[in-house]
Amino acid sequence: FAIISKIKPFQNMIKSNEIIINKTCYKNLYVLVDWLKNFNDRYKFFVPKSLNQIHGDLHFQNILVGESPKDFILADPRGDKEGSDVFYDMGKLWHSFNGKYDLIHTDISVSKILNNKYTDYELVFGPNYLVDTYNSIEKSFMKLMKKYPISNDKNWLLKTNFAEFMHFSSLTIFHLKNDKIENRAVSLYLSAVILGTKLIDQLKNNEVY
Repeated sequence: FAIISKIKPFQNMIKSNEIIINKTCYKNLYVLVDWLKNFNDRYKFFVPKSLNQIHGDLHFQNILVGESPKDFILADPRGDKEGSDVFYDMGKLWHSFNGKYDLIHTDISVSKILNNKYTDYELVFGPNYLVDTYNSIEKSFMKLMKKYPISNDKNWLLKTNFAEFMHFSSLTIFHLKNDKIENRAVSLYLSAVILGTKLIDQLKNNEVY
């Protein structure tokens, strides 16, 4: 926050407690981060029960698939051999097909500032056939998860959503172009706000703690 607050358009964007995205009002990102930090400090909900060797950067561009489903390569591994949280990898997968990260970092998504106070935005993903494809992948993935031990943790999806939110929240700074528009970085920021709000609503409604 300290770094991006010096860069346009984030200078004004992060000052408000609330932000409007696609006509819906959300708490701003730092408010969501504080809530989740306090939540975890109190309940240790997102503290991993065990550490395992993971890939470390398991998004779609690092998965090369051949003609056979068994013919694949996981490229560019960055995982700590001494052990990391498996939900870190899960969050990376989720941010590809759920958060549509691939459509953002390739500049397919578009963010627009709708007022001069930098509190009202429009975030558009497209084209439709790509969005539909990613949504289809997510549905298939949810069915597939039932076959694997990780789904035995009743809170696996909440922990995955947290990791996805964490990835989006920390990506903004790595996608700055210093062009005073920052479509990609702003899209990532807005996506983090939406994902963080959904996660907190899920935590409150499900009373998982």
